[in-house]
Amino acid sequence: MNVHECVKFISDSVDRSSDELKSREDWFVLWESIVELSLFVDFIIDYDLQKQKQSAQKKREI
Repeated sequence: MNVHECVKFISDSVDRSSDELKSREDWFVLWESIVELSLFVDFIIDYDLQKQKQSAQKKREI
């Protein structure tokens, strides 16, 4: 599942009432989507921090 699909699935699931999310599989897929999305956000944050460290290191070298 890509990020767009994760966000869409989560928002669609939130729109439904909890009565409609009765099966364990629905809850599992919802949870899996949230986890995948959070991992992607962590990746972006780590990538950004690495870029900031690299640019700070280059500035020190100059």
